[in-house]
Amino acid sequence: MRAFHWNPRRVRAFVAGLVFASCTPVSQSYQVHSADIGCDEANRYVYKAVEDMHMKVTSFNQAHPGQPGHLTAVGRDRSGSVDIRCNDSGVEIKPNQTSFGDKTFERGIFLSVTGRSGLKIDQGEVTGREKPAGDLAQAVAEGTPAPSGSVLVDVQPQRGFESVLDFDADLSAAGILPIRFTIRNGSKRSYSLTLEGISVRLKDSEAVATRMSSADAAAKLSAKAGSGGKQTDVGNVESAKKILAEKELKPAKLTPGASATGYLYYPVADYDRAKIQMMDIAAEEAETFLVEF
Repeated sequence: MRAFHWNPRRVRAFVAGLVFASCTPVSQSYQVHSADIGCDEANRYVYKAVEDMHMKVTSFNQAHPGQPGHLTAVGRDRSGSVDIRCNDSGVEIKPNQTSFGDKTFERGIFLSVTGRSGLKIDQGEVTGREKPAGDLAQAVAEGTPAPSGSVLVDVQPQRGFESVLDFDADLSAAGILPIRFTIRNGSKRSYSLTLEGISVRLKDSEAVATRMSSADAAAKLSAKAGSGGKQTDVGNVESAKKILAEKELKPAKLTPGASATGYLYYPVADYDRAKIQMMDIAAEEAETFLVEF
């Protein structure tokens, strides 16, 4: 049985094509004002927009209701920042190109955010939303029924500042790479999932990474942050330590239609493949799923 691999790189390539296509700008200010997307979505869409433009995030404080967020990024020929605000009236996303240029950064953020979120634009104004399909983990969170007949597996490393989105802290600064695993059993068979059955391979080698527990990851994060209190240079450490434990992938019995999702933690390095081996309970046979990323 083949593993399904949701490939966000294809999505990024498509959106990047939209960003840099020659077209008449749909907005001169390139600001997004909408009550149709939430604060968490705004943070994620802005981060992904920067990735779409192949830029590097250099700082990122995510927005919360009543607490503004800010992201800065640099690229080969441009730099920029984005302010994110969330309040009772909705979300405001204001990009600002900090290098000289022709508003390529602002236009890129605007088109990527509206494209990814499904916001409908008429003469530069948001007029509604057609919510796009998300990834496998989102489908699990929303309770979307699993397609019948197959086991779907998705593996997503969260590199760099991306970990701030789910952990309230920059785990990479402490040498921690969180990798999200999502498995949906759309078959008629039952499987046993154990953490020992999951491994991650170092790029261009057969070496397997050593996984760390959520407690080990929390200790590394605390050591990096030092005694700076609740809010440190790497983020909200106390919140992150709780989230590390809460979101850690747990062993599970996956009956037909069941799903499992969560994170495992590894040292920061360049990995290229994950192997998930589960036991077919009835047949008492191991089945292996390989996912490249």
